[in-house]
Order: sequence, then C-alpha cells, then structure tokens
Amino acid sequence: SIGAITGTLASGTIENCYAEGNITGAGGTFAGIAATTSGTASIKGCYFKGNISTSSNVLTTGKNIGGISGWTNGVVISDCYSISNIVSMDAPGGIVGCLGGTATVPNNITNCYSVSTASGVAAGATFIGAFVGKNNQRGSDHIIKDCFYNSEIAGTTTAIGGHNNTFAGAIDDVIFGKSSTEMKLQSTYENNGTTATTWDFVNTWSIDVAKNDGYPTLRNINSVILSVNSIKNFEISIYPNPAKSIVNYTSVTQIETISICDLSGRILMVENTKEKEGSINITNLSSGVYILIIKDANGFSKQLKMQKM
Repeated sequence: SIGAITGTLASGTIENCYAEGNITGAGGTFAGIAATTSGTASIKGCYFKGNISTSSNVLTTGKNIGGISGWTNGVVISDCYSISNIVSMDAPGGIVGCLGGTATVPNNITNCYSVSTASGVAAGATFIGAFVGKNNQRGSDHIIKDCFYNSEIAGTTTAIGGHNNTFAGAIDDVIFGKSSTEMKLQSTYENNGTTATTWDFVNTWSIDVAKNDGYPTLRNINSVILSVNSIKNFEISIYPNPAKSIVNYTSVTQIETISICDLSGRILMVENTKEKEGSINITNLSSGVYILIIKDANGFSKQLKMQKM
C-alpha cells in the first residue's frame, strides 16, 4: 500500500494536509493521501494533485487506486479534493478506489470533489468511476453526500464504477457530475439540489479565479501555504559586514524593526524601519560581534551576525 501521506491508516485523523507529485508502483493499493483506511480513521480537509499509476499488467494487482484513498472500510472522508490522473488495472476512482470491507459503521464521504481522469488499463477492467471506482461494501450502507466530479474530464460518466453484487450493501449517495465552468462557481456547491447544503464557504472553502485554476480551495491549507511562502520570501541581506559606521540592509518584504543585541542577548538599539531597504548608524557601538534580530511585516523574524570594526 502506497500513499503520499501514509500507506495504511487504521485509526486517527489526517487533517489539513496535502500532497502534490507522482505515485507509482507495480502492485498493491495506491492513493494520494492514504492508501488503505479502516477502523476509526478519518481524512479531513486534505487534497492531492498529481499522477497515480500502476506498472502492473495483471488484473488482480495494481488496482483500487483513488485520489484520496485507495480502499476504505467504514471511514470518514470530508472536505477533500483530488485533481489528478489515475491509471489503475481496475477500480480507479477520483476520490476512492474501492469502498469495501465488513464495516459495522458505514463509509461516510461528504463535501468532496474530484477533477480527475480515471482509467482502467487491464483487459476485463469493469469498475471505473469518476468518484468511486467500486462499491464492495458489505454489512452496512455507505453514505456519500454533497459531492461533485468534473464530468468533462473524468473519462467516464459513471460516478461509482460498479457494485460487486455478491457483497454490495445499500447505497445512499448524492454525487453530482458538473462541467468545468460549473465546478468553478460557488453557487454550484451551495445550490446542489439537496434539502440543506453543508459546504461552508466562510470557514472551510473559498473560490478565487486566480488560485487552483478557479476550483475551490481549502482555507486552512491556503493559510499554511501562504505562511510557508512568506517564510521562504523573507530574504534579507546586510552590507558591508564587517562595518565601521553604517550598515545597509535590503529585503524582499517590508522590515518592521531591527534590534541590535550583544552576545548575551541584551538589546542595545532598536530601529523602526517600515521599509524594504535602508541603513543603520552603528557609530556609537563598540568594536565586536553583534546579533541583528530582524522582523518583517508578516510577523516573521530572522537573526544575522554583524561585526563592528
């Protein structure tokens, strides 16, 4: 079992996580987040972007591949999405490859969408779904509600690829196939024909034509990505170093304060700059080594050593 976050999730929760890239293997179950999920496991507020494929040429291996999970057994998946290309010997699905097991608690999938292409490459592949590859649930019903897939690129017009009639339980699913244009409209998710929508575009989801090709994004992950990018973009240089009287600084983000400390941590000077570049007069400092603590407008800080000649 190969998953970008984990191979097997038997309990606990994966929340506010994402993966982007390519996953491939010869045989087994693959997925963008967790390959096999069971027990009390749940996946919430996650996404995968990329390619997932098998190099197997045997129908019974390299199957049950999903954008979020490959195989589920009585788990909860909510507020997740997959934008991917999935190639499986059998049972590929945009979100889940196979709903299976002998769960006493139903698989429960809500508020998820897929913009994925699913294809089964084996001769005799019978279960190919835009959202779920195969329903093999037994012992209890599964529930899929307020979910969507892009019907223009899915590679199939069937939301759930098929049902293993020997085992399949009853189904309670509400999965909508929509065009690319419709998938990029907030109104699509808020007016989906059900009695009460549960898509939260205040706290959980957002839509911005400049992000994610216009498809919905997750607010919690967006804030994390923004913070990481801010840290990466917080680059500052000082010169000359060593310096006699003036130290110049330049940064890609606005600098709020620059504190000059001695090696014991005692603050000797504080400059309130509010600029991306400027200079500091250090004439009154004694010769020696100092620490500059620099804080930018995003709230991040960086420490640099400076030598006064």
